[in-house]
Amino acid sequence: MARNEINTPVILSSFKTRIDDLLTSPPPSTHIEALAYTQSLILYQIMRLFDGDIHARVSAEPLIPVLKTAALNLLSLVHFPAVEAETDSSAPMEAVMQSWSDWVYQESARRTALFSFYLIQIYRLIIGENNLSCDGRLGLNHSWYLSAQLWNAQTAFDFAVAWNENQHFLICNADFVGALQSARPADVDLFGRMLLSTVLGVDQAKAWFYSRGAIL
Repeated sequence: MARNEINTPVILSSFKTRIDDLLTSPPPSTHIEALAYTQSLILYQIMRLFDGDIHARVSAEPLIPVLKTAALNLLSLVHFPAVEAETDSSAPMEAVMQSWSDWVYQESARRTALFSFYLIQIYRLIIGENNLSCDGRLGLNHSWYLSAQLWNAQTAFDFAVAWNENQHFLICNADFVGALQSARPADVDLFGRMLLSTVLGVDQAKAWFYSRGAIL
């Protein structure tokens, strides 16, 4: 069903009810709940902040601090690997397979926390907040894996094969320099494309993909 002037109030009311339920629910008590809670806030914030409806945007603005608090809580559960630890990407298949579930959670949490602060910064820019500063890394010391093969693996076996047979890149503090020298377009998933476009600019990101026979 397409949204229109008639059903918009009903849809916005449904959003409000679901968000109220989310905010009045008990605080997350597990790692998974913390991740799901933050992702839910992100989803509802995107739907309302960029809705185009002034009432939706106004109702979303008070939740920005809530999203920030949720992201900070999630950060306390996240391990950010260091480049020094990435000396050899190959490992016994069984060991890599056993690490898959933990890697999926950690990478999901890393990306969710980073996207939360990314969204908050975009919002601050849109509303014209004064005294904005940019250190190029969202004010965080962070890292995440640039590897579509790892991210898209559907099973522990697929993950182990991708880990051992494909080059993967650890992006630290939004520094893509090393990765851009060796990565292929197929290595860059949607999250990577989004951050790469932000760091380089859309035209430069398009040029990088084009020079390697692909499109952004």
